[in-house]
Amino acid sequence: MGTPKGQYTRDSLRYNRAVVSIIAGATGLVGGHLASELVGVVGQQVVALVRRTAPALPPQVTQVVCDFARLDSLTPAPAEAVFCALGTTIAKAGSREAFRQVDYEAILALGRYGRRCGARQFSLVSSVGASLGSFNFYLRVKAEVERDLAALGYQALHIFRPGVLVGNRAESRPGERLGVAISKALGPLLIGLLVKYRAIDASWVASAMARASQEPTTGISIYHYREIAAMAGRP
Repeated sequence: MGTPKGQYTRDSLRYNRAVVSIIAGATGLVGGHLASELVGVVGQQVVALVRRTAPALPPQVTQVVCDFARLDSLTPAPAEAVFCALGTTIAKAGSREAFRQVDYEAILALGRYGRRCGARQFSLVSSVGASLGSFNFYLRVKAEVERDLAALGYQALHIFRPGVLVGNRAESRPGERLGVAISKALGPLLIGLLVKYRAIDASWVASAMARASQEPTTGISIYHYREIAAMAGRP
């Protein structure tokens, strides 16, 4: 009998490399860059959890079609690190509840799955301004998932809080394009404590995530614009 769709075994994936990294959101703006970054790391096997097969991903990436609402039933992979670039908008999701299913429920399910895989670290793309006390629902949910991921007991939790992401999306987000244009125009005016609100290239975030995962850090690390740029080797 073959392996059920959306599941796999050690044999079927041929875990013959030193490190397995799991990535969710690999078809998104940051995730696409991140998948390419990770396959370039010597000795690393990359497993992408996807809702449907994604032809655009590098051929070196092993794709596993799954339902993020049912990750508890997915066979664990012997992983070292988990990378999460999942995310949507309330407008695209259609409602607050649908948004929360992606930006909270699916991410937390991924966190629990990673722990079952034995992963030592988890890296998350969150958002600048994330706060449990925020009046903004979007930012409050971002903070809630950060808090609950921290409670899962990873040795290292890397939280990236970029401002508006710059890059070419496969999907159309007219409102976001306007936000990018405004943020880029205002960038030079955002100095001091406001630097963290600058628009940032998605490839920088991906590069910083890949490099942070190679550092021997423990505990919770939070990265804003300056830290992301420095980690990515950008001025």
